[in-house]
Amino acid sequence: MNRRIALTTILVLAFALAFEPGVAQDNNVSAIAKGKPKKPPITNEIHTKLDMVLERLDYPEVEFADVIQDLRDKTGVNIHPKWNMLLHAGVDQRTSVNVNLSNVTFEKGLEVVLEDVGGVGVPLGHVVSGGVITISTKDDLGNRTKTRVYDVADLIDWPNRDRELVGDLFALIYESVGSDSWKPDGIGAMRHLEGNLAITQTVENHRAIEELLDQLRAKKSQRPPTPHVRAREAAVKIKLVGNMKETCFDPSAMGVIAVAGLRDEVLREPADIIEELENLLAQTKTTGLRNAIRLTLKDLYKAQGENEKVLQHLREMLQENDQAAQQQR
Repeated sequence: MNRRIALTTILVLAFALAFEPGVAQDNNVSAIAKGKPKKPPITNEIHTKLDMVLERLDYPEVEFADVIQDLRDKTGVNIHPKWNMLLHAGVDQRTSVNVNLSNVTFEKGLEVVLEDVGGVGVPLGHVVSGGVITISTKDDLGNRTKTRVYDVADLIDWPNRDRELVGDLFALIYESVGSDSWKPDGIGAMRHLEGNLAITQTVENHRAIEELLDQLRAKKSQRPPTPHVRAREAAVKIKLVGNMKETCFDPSAMGVIAVAGLRDEVLREPADIIEELENLLAQTKTTGLRNAIRLTLKDLYKAQGENEKVLQHLREMLQENDQAAQQQR
């Protein structure tokens, strides 16, 4: 029995050492910033202050420049009106503001002030960049674009390449955020890159995209896993049971762990499964069960591209089986 364990482990290790380098995948996308674009700490602070509630904004026929200064004093935020651009649009520092609000967020209050000053004829807007809120005409701000990369693999069930989900996400963003900007002569552009969206848009529209993706993730967390996700989870569980069958010679122990693994129907990320199996490995003493867990971890780490972890588990498994075989002699 121990010879069988040692022989099986040696063959697995030899096979992995021979072929593991070949699993290295094209990691061009890994060089791209994934997930929600990270803002500088100062910019994050400004977004926090945009959500702060202002008790009172009372501007009865107050000059625009004085209103801007009052907002600076109330929030401590750098606000930069582009007076030259505003002047071309018929708005100057002495333009009157007539606004009376209570218990509104700083962002909403600023939007109301800009609507009052600019009106329908010359719509004004604001963007946050580099620790400063810049105010200008929406046409001017619309010419300032940035390209950001969003990791949306969880929303489109990547890498299963669910083309329908990709198309639906594109359509939702097109319809929900700056719909006119995506036209052939517009400033917006979007491409799908291996589970990521590379999007060129204004800073204001990027913020709207972030909020939209956050809403989609919140909704998705309330839905049952998709068939693709269930299939991936089932594959891991089946692999674990299969590894137990090959390496564990205690049927009762194998049955208990198999049932415990298969009863979990909660949507889980690979990293969470890896963490649980590593914890289980640390608590498990039986050689056969440790072999099964290590082989399953090897497959998970291989899928994640962590080849050093793969080889580490195979080496440690070989050492443990050699030690077990020597103790039985």
